[in-house]
Amino acid sequence: MYLLDTNVIIEMLRGNKSIIKKIYSVGMDNCCISEMSIAELYYGAVKGNKEKNFKDIETIESLFKIIPVYSSFKEYADIRLHLRNMGTPIDVMDLFIGSTARYNKCIMVTHNQKHMKHIPDLQLEDWQ
Repeated sequence: MYLLDTNVIIEMLRGNKSIIKKIYSVGMDNCCISEMSIAELYYGAVKGNKEKNFKDIETIESLFKIIPVYSSFKEYADIRLHLRNMGTPIDVMDLFIGSTARYNKCIMVTHNQKHMKHIPDLQLEDWQ
């Protein structure tokens, strides 16, 4: 299973052909999204105040399984403490998304390797 990061979803919505092709090649049923990515998409929609962005979110919610974050809260806490102790803290939203991927044993698909690479035992792929 592949957990698509927010930046991948945004690229898909922008019509990035390589992202769209890869999603179809692995199968849409094998792709999912964290609830935190939905929250980030809503933030962007509210900030941009464009009706199209809200409709895009509805489309994304209908296309992909949305993975809840609450079951990965312990994973989040463990990883956050580890990163803090290592001196490599990352953005909280990225940490929630990465923790969700690791907890659910998903491959994290992101163009944000800079942050996600610090999460131990997280499988990463960049489709861009």
